[in-house]
Amino acid sequence: MTGPRPPAPPPEAVTPGMAQVLVHAAELYLLEQAAVAAVAGPVRAAVQSLLGRFTRRWIATFGSTRTAADPLRLRSYLTDLQGDLKQLPGRLQRSPAQVLLEHALDALDLGLHQAADEVTVDVDIDSALDSGLSDDVLAAIEELDDAITARLGAAARAAERFEGDRFEQVLTQVIAPAQQAATTAERTTTWVENKASNDGIASVAGDLLAPLLWVAERDACVHCLGLSGEISADGVFDASKTFGKKPLAVWPGPDLTGPPRHPNCRCRVQPWLGTRDTPVDLPAALKREAARSILTGWRLPSESEQVRIVAAERLLQRGTTLTAAVQRRARAAV
Repeated sequence: MTGPRPPAPPPEAVTPGMAQVLVHAAELYLLEQAAVAAVAGPVRAAVQSLLGRFTRRWIATFGSTRTAADPLRLRSYLTDLQGDLKQLPGRLQRSPAQVLLEHALDALDLGLHQAADEVTVDVDIDSALDSGLSDDVLAAIEELDDAITARLGAAARAAERFEGDRFEQVLTQVIAPAQQAATTAERTTTWVENKASNDGIASVAGDLLAPLLWVAERDACVHCLGLSGEISADGVFDASKTFGKKPLAVWPGPDLTGPPRHPNCRCRVQPWLGTRDTPVDLPAALKREAARSILTGWRLPSESEQVRIVAAERLLQRGTTLTAAVQRRARAAV
């Protein structure tokens, strides 16, 4: 299973039920990316602007970024850098948490509308939207500003304790920790957007007393793919389901009530009222798609190739209903 990422299945292989799954996943992804740009973008831009200013100052003071700094002038340089890091949160035009709150409400609204579209019955979206965001989503939003400030504070303390005389060392010891502030904002935004959307979907399912169907991305991790096509009648999914060697711990827990399964999870749920208006069995189709993803090695760079190879080996040993050609290619790749 080496080489480039395998191509997606051809359009003619996508059934009507799966087409809706792909459209709704794409809608949520676009909403998530817009939120990341709005929430984390200004933080990352501020850190990059700071880096640009202090790179120019280093060159003006010491001659070039390859020139070692003398201790006296370096201390003045680092003191200014430390002060800017501490002041950076206050220089943002808007609080990242406030921006995220607005986008989380958009995600909740999208989840409600997507669920209504999936069940094709009347849903009181306004009433569900009035109920607001869940407590765990609100908690994540409320903690965001403090988390960003803490990251920048850690970078400021690193400037105070700095050891070295090279610009590359400043990048590693001070600037890199500061950039983690933007990474934290991105990670939190991704989780909040996906959680809020899934909360909206689950709200519609609850009103209809409908089970939830787990829908994983095609290139989801081995744990999420193990859940794809699973149906929960009581709102709790079986956390032991996985294509991997052992299940992933439930996060944040204690029960697995739906996606996100992990911080960067983009799985979705949808209300499931059974197969209607089409001969396609969507849960079975999702399970087949998950198995095909494992055997073809369709994965994200964040998941190691070895994990997928082990998962493919386990699936081939256990047996699958996928075509013989798919299984032959997977055995050859493994």
